[in-house]
Amino acid sequence: MLPKQQRPIGISGLASYIPPYRVWLEDWCEWTDNQWPKIREVVGRSFRVRGPHQSMYTMAANAVIRLIDQYDVDPARVKFLGLGTESSTDNSAGAIIVKGMVDEALSARGMPPISRSCEVPEFKHACLGGVYGMKGAIRHLAFDGAGSQAIVVCADIAEYARGSSGEPTQGAGAVAMLLEEDPQLAVVDLIGSGSASDYRVMDFRKPMLRFCGQDRSESHHVQDFPVFNGKYSTTCYIDETLHALNDMYVKRGLDPAEYMRSLKTIFLHRPYRRMPETGWAVSYLFAMSRGSAEDRAELASYCYEIGVEPEALEAEMLSKPNVANLANPEMLQYEYAREALKNGLRWEVELGTNPYKFGMVGSTDSHTSLTTAEEENFFGKAVHKEPSAHRMEKPVYQFGDITVMGWEQMAAGYAGVWATDNTREALWDAMKRREVYATTGSRMLVRFWGAWDFEAADANSRLPAEAGYGKGVPMGGELRAAPAGTAPSFLVAALKDPYSGNLDRIQIVKGWLDATGKTHEKVYDVVWGDADRRRPGPDGKLPPVGNTVDVANATWANTIGDPELIAVWKDPDFYASQRAFYYARVIEIPTPRWTAYDVKRFGVTAGDEVPMIIQERAYTSPIWYTP
Repeated sequence: MLPKQQRPIGISGLASYIPPYRVWLEDWCEWTDNQWPKIREVVGRSFRVRGPHQSMYTMAANAVIRLIDQYDVDPARVKFLGLGTESSTDNSAGAIIVKGMVDEALSARGMPPISRSCEVPEFKHACLGGVYGMKGAIRHLAFDGAGSQAIVVCADIAEYARGSSGEPTQGAGAVAMLLEEDPQLAVVDLIGSGSASDYRVMDFRKPMLRFCGQDRSESHHVQDFPVFNGKYSTTCYIDETLHALNDMYVKRGLDPAEYMRSLKTIFLHRPYRRMPETGWAVSYLFAMSRGSAEDRAELASYCYEIGVEPEALEAEMLSKPNVANLANPEMLQYEYAREALKNGLRWEVELGTNPYKFGMVGSTDSHTSLTTAEEENFFGKAVHKEPSAHRMEKPVYQFGDITVMGWEQMAAGYAGVWATDNTREALWDAMKRREVYATTGSRMLVRFWGAWDFEAADANSRLPAEAGYGKGVPMGGELRAAPAGTAPSFLVAALKDPYSGNLDRIQIVKGWLDATGKTHEKVYDVVWGDADRRRPGPDGKLPPVGNTVDVANATWANTIGDPELIAVWKDPDFYASQRAFYYARVIEIPTPRWTAYDVKRFGVTAGDEVPMIIQERAYTSPIWYTP
């Protein structure tokens, strides 16, 4: 039910807490060999950092206490305490932690605590958590808290990795605001406000896994560095500003150019100095492009001043780009397991722990309750993609401008687990120690061990596990402190799936961290099928195994490759001081893809873009080397 009488609601007070520790950017430029004039112009003068006993929660509590003191707030009237942040470290409790700290401080002063009936939500979102918290508080006061007060505190710790483009833009602090009916500072008109949101793919993300397992001590905080791209973030900022303003123009029936000129004061989110300036300038130009002839003449004058054709600029403004597609291709590294493993080596040096020390398993991602990952028996990822004559040519899903066609589905995958018994306990134990591997749908058997003293003779045994476990550690394990003058050796073996193709080759993928902190990778061909007639060329590359697939009949012949492969391999490029990881990749010979089976069974044709052949493969969990 709507409130009978709507009284204005807004902000009556503001209070802040800023930690005392400051880094002057002019000094930072000297330390890091950056250009102070450029940093001063684009970023600013300084940034704050948290102290050894400070957290996002303690800074938020300090800001709330200051707000209560400055505005003589009766804690018993506070029925809503919201926390807006992107830096929380507890997935269960949020603002209640701040409330607990505040109540304890109030009790120490002989004051009553915040109302027991106070609601304590957390609003988690980069840059916007506090705004969402404020809007939530206003809605609470309008519908459920008449006569009460609300406090929203925005608190964050923005930290970036050393050497990243975001390093000089970091900071820490908290701002608390008092909201009530008949506000003293500003009325907030939610009905006429504009908003915008869009999925930003892999930009500015903080996966929780990245700081799981970090040790906290007097000298080390849990750190949560974001995955980001500065230029792409700026583009997203501008795009969202434009969409939010347009939403407001429509709701309030405003003339954009006239509204822009009417403003005397504006407040903008300021991650660094240049970003709000750029965002507002672009918004002003867009408003001029939608205005009167006089407004467009003003826009044209700016274009002539910088040598740009007004028509070309207006055409670009009228276009509707998919900003997600502008993400820097370099950011795709954060979508792949190998890059995560490499980044883990780097994080271990900086944080003291490796948050990316994970095992490898495969899964179907199917929503059919069917275990149909084989190519010849692929029932699709969902019920509407079960076998039919036209499932290849119809979309699986559409997300904005992105369409995934039926033929793009992969018939994968399986998890291989090396357990001591076929019991639930043994299976979980194996997964916990990462003695697991992934396949793309084939049921091949794969073994992988690392040691300091494997010999070629160990690969001749029909029981390789005896040497593997007797001398070394299995997949998912770790080798430490190399004995002087030695390099790690690996025993790797694979046996084909009885119903799939022979084996093409086994490779070992190595990643390592050099003395300068840069990561590297290299793929080694260790053992391969048809070794009697197939050898690496002068460039060191192994020739393809060949192809026996009969696409028209969806079949193949196991006349190439080998049914099993096993070898001992020693790292020829090992440096005892460098952190590294190794995992095995097993590749089958070419076999028909599920699309070839569909073409055969349903008598249909497929476009040239549809692949008909696949090489199934398996990936083991890594073995890490730590100096």
